[in-house]
Amino acid sequence: MGAVRNTTKQGRAAVTTEIALRREKAAQLQQEGNSVRAIAELLGVGRSTVSDDIKAVRTEAKENSIEFRNQWIDLHTERLEEVVRVFYPSMQAGDLQSALILLKVLERQAKLLGLDAPTSTSLNVEAPRAFVKLDSKADEYIKRHLKQANPAEES
Repeated sequence: MGAVRNTTKQGRAAVTTEIALRREKAAQLQQEGNSVRAIAELLGVGRSTVSDDIKAVRTEAKENSIEFRNQWIDLHTERLEEVVRVFYPSMQAGDLQSALILLKVLERQAKLLGLDAPTSTSLNVEAPRAFVKLDSKADEYIKRHLKQANPAEES
């Protein structure tokens, strides 16, 4: 005859608590260096039960870790969005400092959310002199327009 199942709410809660305590003890014993066989003997259960318990503890820890990480990301995303909300109107009005702040915030947010994950690209090309000249002219053009947009920063 098989084991009698306790079908009352109180009985199920007691069994659930007993299993949780056994799993915690099994994980602790494993961290102390005990083998699955030794843990099974100490707890009075089968080796497969110990393996299942340790696996359940690891899965729960992983899920809790993911949940904590997601909560942390949500919190910091909200904070970054608040900074954007505060500085965006100033940036739209032409404030260069606000634009730089927003750029940094958006870069941080992209990094936090994994939107700018690094990619590995390798390319070795010798740039012709015409491109080097064009690049320096582009730099001059950008600097000139930045000075025109914000004349107070001229040195």
